[in-house]
Amino acid sequence: MSHSYLYFIFIVVVIGFGCASVSNQTNNSTGKGDAYSSSYPSQDISAELIDIEQSIKRYTTTARYRTYRFEDANLTIEQIREQNISTIASDEFTISESKAGTAITLFNNDQHAVFITAQHVLSFPDTLLSYKPESNAAKQKIVESLSIKNKQRSHLYADENVVELDLIAENASKDLALIKVNKDDRNFSPRPLSINFGNARDLKLGSFVYVFGYPLGAPMVTRGIVSAPNYDQRSSFLTDALFNHGISGGLIVASRNNFESFEWVGMAVSATATQQQFLIPAPSKQKKYRNFQAYTDTAVVSEQRTINYGVTQATPIEEIIRFLLTSENELNDLGMSVTGLRRSDEASSGAASKKIIYQ
Repeated sequence: MSHSYLYFIFIVVVIGFGCASVSNQTNNSTGKGDAYSSSYPSQDISAELIDIEQSIKRYTTTARYRTYRFEDANLTIEQIREQNISTIASDEFTISESKAGTAITLFNNDQHAVFITAQHVLSFPDTLLSYKPESNAAKQKIVESLSIKNKQRSHLYADENVVELDLIAENASKDLALIKVNKDDRNFSPRPLSINFGNARDLKLGSFVYVFGYPLGAPMVTRGIVSAPNYDQRSSFLTDALFNHGISGGLIVASRNNFESFEWVGMAVSATATQQQFLIPAPSKQKKYRNFQAYTDTAVVSEQRTINYGVTQATPIEEIIRFLLTSENELNDLGMSVTGLRRSDEASSGAASKKIIYQ
């Protein structure tokens, strides 16, 4: 699930990569300081939303673990490390853990396509440990089970393609990551996002936003109202847009001119949730049971988080741009670059916010 992270600093940037085509779009922004619209659209904007949605992609990440149980032994983790795990485990089996997220297309050249997303969707611990309850108060805890990750893969779904993703840059504390597709000979050319960078600091209480993503694996756009704008020094904000599994990394846009054009103001990353634990059959002993038949095999504890809908936390665009700047070397290695930097104090002179330019 998601975690909240807090951010600041506004930098306006022009981003380019080595391809012959140039995307030109009229910049309708009236510049820094103009408030974003806080009313519903008064005109049909479906065509604009469809165009933005072309740059939003769905992906999944799956980690495979080998799990060892030690029901018949009282071993500490130090003792387990000194022995062959398979010979001392009372039971072992393979389990898989999966997450789903949304990626925003940023770059596309002949060799690669690059996307930005929420880092936590790609993050799985290398090792999982559980201890026997009766040993919790002891100085040396007794291991009940040990799970070791032996494989992790991510796949992007787009244009009837399922392509493998690679991580190229990440910042766990900011919950941001860059991922790429090696295009090879695939007929796969995702459309980079072509709307302007916005300014999350200009969001006000009641500003109207749209959120694009893949909640539960379905392409969706939902609306939200901004609450708690600029609640920290990083221009973070909340919205009441509905949040479901899979929308982490989703694009948040707003308009300054009654929806004649849109600007990128943030990324949906997390929602509040409650955590529950319940018993399930051990993966190695699952079988079908008749209704009302008593279950007598081994049970294991499973955790499940339930989302509290209506509070979606967002990473502001200022922090996203800052992350792109720190990832410049990784992008340069792929024939892409982050150039044309302008600081927020330069933009405040009345210049309109810059768009992402692909060239």
